[in-house]
Amino acid sequence: MWSFIKVLKLILATLALVARGIAAAGAAESCTSSQSTDTAQTLAFFKASEHDLLTQTSEGAIHIAPLQTDGKPEIYLSKYTVETVPDTMVQGLVFNSLTIKSDLPSTDAVDHKVVEKMFRALGAVHAATFTLVRLNVAGAEESADPPALGPGIDPPRLLKVHTKNLVLRSIGEASAGWVLARLDLSESELVVIHLYNAETITTLQFLDKANPKAVAGLYVWRAEVLASIECALLRRQAIQDVFELSGAAAPVSASPETLQAIATKPWDRLALTGELWSQVASKICHPFAVRYLTIAVEFVAELDSFWDARPEEKPSVNHLKLSLNNSHSKPKSAMKEDDLLEWSSACFMNTKTIMFVEPGPRITTHL
Repeated sequence: MWSFIKVLKLILATLALVARGIAAAGAAESCTSSQSTDTAQTLAFFKASEHDLLTQTSEGAIHIAPLQTDGKPEIYLSKYTVETVPDTMVQGLVFNSLTIKSDLPSTDAVDHKVVEKMFRALGAVHAATFTLVRLNVAGAEESADPPALGPGIDPPRLLKVHTKNLVLRSIGEASAGWVLARLDLSESELVVIHLYNAETITTLQFLDKANPKAVAGLYVWRAEVLASIECALLRRQAIQDVFELSGAAAPVSASPETLQAIATKPWDRLALTGELWSQVASKICHPFAVRYLTIAVEFVAELDSFWDARPEEKPSVNHLKLSLNNSHSKPKSAMKEDDLLEWSSACFMNTKTIMFVEPGPRITTHL
């Protein structure tokens, strides 16, 4: 009897092991099937935009190579609908550059449902440069933030982005805010934000939707109608090294708090309009250093009063560039090269080079 009980226990233990083995095999088969589906869906997704991902073959199965460092894939939104964007894709792919763009005319809005589903499916993007082009989203102003999951719960961010360079090109401020509210930049350290072709942006307030871990620089280019640089990144001195504004045609302002924040931290590169620089200079009250300073000035006679201003304390500027513009072909400033050098000497210290740039040859002076 005792021997029978021992045999019975052994049989039961063996059956349990077999059952666990069958369950594990089933789970592995299910996992393999899921991985295979994600691989096929991911390859098809990128193929729709005419980009072939690098693949590897192992034990007869095709896998997507984790490092996608060849080429610069561009995802064209016109190639997709809500139905053709997969629910899931292979995660953890690493790119040198990845772009999502609308190839429709800039006046045509893109379907927010397609963009949101694409963000969810991608899940996480690892790219040295992540670029979004002409994502002018339908209904962006009415649905700036994703719906909250409940009272006191922050809205979900759909796409985790690991990048050093976030580029927004030809995107209006409402759509830019909509996009930034759906990107999770919390693990992107020392990211540089580039706003290219920012012709329709009037304020930088939409940048408050971003949640980067740390920002190394902010570039704003071709900001023709920008009226205010007001944003938390500047006001809280969250930008570490670079702030460059170029192409601003309208008067640009900022709050006293933001001007004070700019004027009380060191910069590697700082580029401002003449009017904005005058406002910043008025806030300098202790040593202030910039390695490369660019000031864009309307070099016309009616604005020659700009050259009369002097800061109470000279900032340290190693390399000064004066961009002397005449956007509306008005009578030119009476300032000559010697006058500009005298002004520079009166306003800055520790200056090694001064460059004057206006239509025609550049003039560079090494001091």
